Amino acid sequence: MKPYLKKEQNEYGFGPWQQAWLTYKKSKTAMAGLIVFAALILVAVFADKIAPYGYDDQNLAVRFTPPGKDFIFGTDNFGRDIFSRIVLGSRYSMVIGAVAMSFSCIVGTILGAIAGFYNDIIDNAIMRFIDLLMAIPSIMLAISIIAVLGNGVQNVILAVGISSVPAYARQIRATVLSIKDQEFIEAATCIGSSRIRTLFRHVLPNCLAPIIVQMSLSVSQAILSASSLSFIGLGITPPLPEWGAMLSAGRPYIREYAWIVTFPGLAIMLVVFALNLMGDGLRDALDPRLKR
Repeated sequence: MKPYLKKEQNEYGFGPWQQAWLTYKKSKTAMAGLIVFAALILVAVFADKIAPYGYDDQNLAVRFTPPGKDFIFGTDNFGRDIFSRIVLGSRYSMVIGAVAMSFSCIVGTILGAIAGFYNDIIDNAIMRFIDLLMAIPSIMLAISIIAVLGNGVQNVILAVGISSVPAYARQIRATVLSIKDQEFIEAATCIGSSRIRTLFRHVLPNCLAPIIVQMSLSVSQAILSASSLSFIGLGITPPLPEWGAMLSAGRPYIREYAWIVTFPGLAIMLVVFALNLMGDGLRDALDPRLKR
């Protein structure tokens, strides 16, 4: 009745999640992404211990100092240590990515599951609303929300989260449509299980694989969107050390003092690259059609 709880094993005695982990470990690129992302999380958690200076400690006597022994990544136009700002700024990027992903995952999964499980009016109403959101480019939708609500961490999270809802909703709806007509769903209905109970106890747990893959990919997209908003002045405002805001602040000095924008850009690239590698590895490990 609930096949997702049944501990099915293959010929080697491994359950489905153990088998997925073994498949994931076989991919060197996926493991590299996992290691890099885990290291970035540790950097964000222990940022206060790692950063030698505060994110807004200014010393005009050492402004525009190139990378060297005293300042690993150099200093900016206010004499602030770029390495410390990147390390402390990792907290903002990670928090925005995680919270925005959680919001969009919860809202998108609920909308997609209801639209896929119910027919006619409910499905049409929800999907036409999702189509309306998808008709607006995600960055433009986020800019519109920020323009209405104003700058700030909470508003950036809300804007990025709302703009990511359609991807979850369409993905989960397609998965629910492929599951709801299977035999175990019909059996649950025959023994008197209500539609809500069937949806949340039998259908959604079997949608975990695409949800997990989409989550890993949407975190990187959320970090990129937040950095883009900060870069154009609509996200987190200075002096908070958000990576996109650091890129925007260093833009006038890119020709003479390239390190001001190089290292924040590399930080964004590294975390997004690691998350994309993780997402590809999870897709290969969790999608049975891709297993060899």
